[in-house]
Amino acid sequence: MANRPASGDEGAAAAFVALPSASEHKELSVRGEEVYKKFVCGSCHALGGDRQGLTGPPLGNTAERHLVRLKGDELAVRRWLWSHIRNPEAHPGVYHGDSAYSAKMPGYPQIPDEELRALVEFLMTKR
Repeated sequence: MANRPASGDEGAAAAFVALPSASEHKELSVRGEEVYKKFVCGSCHALGGDRQGLTGPPLGNTAERHLVRLKGDELAVRRWLWSHIRNPEAHPGVYHGDSAYSAKMPGYPQIPDEELRALVEFLMTKR
């Protein structure tokens, strides 16, 4: 992966050509939790199902919600998460427009590709 972050759908397709192996998924997930903390995702999103006091939806069942929406296609979910984190306005989530959340998620084009890939794998563990 290049050091310069790739944008939107083309970056997602390049990052997720195929599903990661079990060992790669595990390694990326561990690094992804560090990325979650580094970019302070927890200031808006909880990892459990509790919504209280947060400005963004909980991430506790992120993978499950999107697996249902995308008909069980794990590769499509990964690509969608990548694109959504890069540019949420272009790739709105299931909570888009939900008045329960007081802020719009900003895009994160500055996250390096490898870190974003790890973050996506971490989010895929949240079922």
